[in-house]
Amino acid sequence: MGLQSSRETPGTAAATLELLYHVSRELASDLELETVLQRVLQLSLETIGGNSGSIIVLDAGGKPVESAIVHTGQMYDHATGQLSSTLKKGLAGWVAEHRQVVVIPDTSKDERWHRRPDDEPDRTGPKSAMSTPLLAKDELVGVMTLVHPTPGTFTEEHGSLIRAIADQAGIAVLNARLYRESRRHARAMTALAESAMALTMSLGTEDILTRVLEQVKKALDVEAVSIARADPVRNVLTYEASIGELSEKMIGKQIRIGEGIAGIVAHTGEALVVPDAQEDARFDSQHDRWTGFKTRAIASAPIRAGGETIGVIEAFNPVDGSFDPETELLLTGIGSLAGSVILHGELFERLQAAHRNYRELFDDSIDLILITD
Repeated sequence: MGLQSSRETPGTAAATLELLYHVSRELASDLELETVLQRVLQLSLETIGGNSGSIIVLDAGGKPVESAIVHTGQMYDHATGQLSSTLKKGLAGWVAEHRQVVVIPDTSKDERWHRRPDDEPDRTGPKSAMSTPLLAKDELVGVMTLVHPTPGTFTEEHGSLIRAIADQAGIAVLNARLYRESRRHARAMTALAESAMALTMSLGTEDILTRVLEQVKKALDVEAVSIARADPVRNVLTYEASIGELSEKMIGKQIRIGEGIAGIVAHTGEALVVPDAQEDARFDSQHDRWTGFKTRAIASAPIRAGGETIGVIEAFNPVDGSFDPETELLLTGIGSLAGSVILHGELFERLQAAHRNYRELFDDSIDLILITD
């Protein structure tokens, strides 16, 4: 690609313009967010220098939604949890709050640097670091940080260059984020439509529950899904169906309404998404004791019918590590669809039972029966 050497900042305006032209062309060639993040980091490290870097992507509310890390040439995607601490109390957090480029010649002498075990003198020791906000139309869309293993490497000239790259990268990251969000919305709507079609084809309660579980597992790409029915008289939830790694170990287990994630959802009638179950005080670990299943994240939504909560759907452990922002909307939608279908299924089964009883009344009788109007 012919980018400037990492140890040498462009010395002329013409060289800088040529560099930014190449960067802009590279970043505009793809809309996949993961690919864009990789290119932003690779181009920045190749242009400015360093052995590692990271990008945290933020949504419109300032919440981290995606990230990437490069360390000694190795790319790590979906590292949002790992980078959350730096956004809260590290250099990236300061840059996000103040929206300013920061150049740190020596990380051991700046309190804004979040020190890790490898920063100790007997390991990799002090470094040179640089961080910049990624802005697009005055919206903060992310923060990028570059690190060089040798203190004193990054200078204010490098700061000016990374600011120029960030101006290009911010627009690319925003476009990629919006593209991903639009595809997620489309997938959510498709999943709801498919769920509606699948559920309306079901009649028996057992068949309905199985289809609900299958649709949720497919739509959210999770390891396991379960359904618990509410008994307001006894104030308990009873697990009636499950799929995935939970298998049948949950079936028949009961929890009190108001306790645990599912119990809270049944009590409030509102969905909950818990990204880290083990760190959430609301999570009841007896689920894991029952099944031997290790719960990492939970999404739970009420099953509603006739204005009442008749049960709860729970989805466990998204395969890619975290739930999408549309998870709550999607799971709530499927729960609303399932509620009315489950009630219709129960009515259908009662009607069939009544017909069987009526037929048995005649089939088992040895006496003559005459029916007239």
